[in-house]
Amino acid sequence: KDIVLDSERQEEKTDFDMLIEANKSQPIKNMFREIELTLGRLVTPNEKRNILDWIANYSATPEIVVETFKYAVEKKSIKSMKYVETLLAAWFDNNINNKEELTKYLDDKRKNFKYYNTVKKHLGFDGRQLTLSEKKIIDVWVDQWGFSMDMIIHALSFSSKTSNPNLNYFNTILENWHKSDIKKIDDLKNQQKPQTKYPKPSPKALHNFEQQYNKLSEAELEDMARKNYFDLIKDEEDI
Repeated sequence: KDIVLDSERQEEKTDFDMLIEANKSQPIKNMFREIELTLGRLVTPNEKRNILDWIANYSATPEIVVETFKYAVEKKSIKSMKYVETLLAAWFDNNINNKEELTKYLDDKRKNFKYYNTVKKHLGFDGRQLTLSEKKIIDVWVDQWGFSMDMIIHALSFSSKTSNPNLNYFNTILENWHKSDIKKIDDLKNQQKPQTKYPKPSPKALHNFEQQYNKLSEAELEDMARKNYFDLIKDEEDI
């Protein structure tokens, strides 16, 4: 029992020494000060130790840690340490290493939320939240395939052609457009096969033909009819 207690005291001493050593770093001291201002309270020694572990585990800079706390508290109204750690893990998974990259990532996410809401509205999903997999599908439409809001809405307009519209159905439509390099509605129009249009004779041409026809004598009209008849017989014999 004494050995166990000595081991625990040694571990506490090691953690305490680690905090003292960390506080010698001005960026770390500034980080803890900013976190306390954001939370509106002092950060406990145990919380400080956890934060230092996050820096090591998620390759986070003090600046990223501070910005993550601000995002959690100011944007989400959440002061949970566990939530902050979850965010840092997400930043790490998305290769976010500095404040500029984090700002761009959050801006892109805010933009994508507009797409989420638009899709929900057009498909009548207002009564439920989109699942994570559905959000990832929409993220592909926007971030990887580069479709605009207009093109996505145009694809969603085909919902009347299926009895059970779901994102996989529209994903197939947009994927085909992406593979065909169709990015605008005008591109879709250009893909349609043009219909053959025969030019209408002008009124002047009809008038000239009518004048020439009226000048023909009865014998000339009879010869013309006979010639057309024999031409028709010849064509049938060739067949």
